Amino acid sequence: MEVLNDGRLEFSNNTAEAQGLDPRKYLNYLFNEIPHLEVINQESLMNYMPWSQSVLHYTALTFHFIF
Repeated sequence: MEVLNDGRLEFSNNTAEAQGLDPRKYLNYLFNEIPHLEVINQESLMNYMPWSQSVLHYTALTFHFIF
């Protein structure tokens, strides 16, 4: 959780991709959900990290196989 504690660390879409997320879906999810939080603090933001189960469910990459 050093990303939240150390402002010098960069948080990027690469982290989302490493978790198997579609970066566009992830950013869209963040921009739509975070503004509606009643309280924005470290605890509430942890639910929006790329490894959070709710984020993984909403933004997972969808693979389409063509045969």
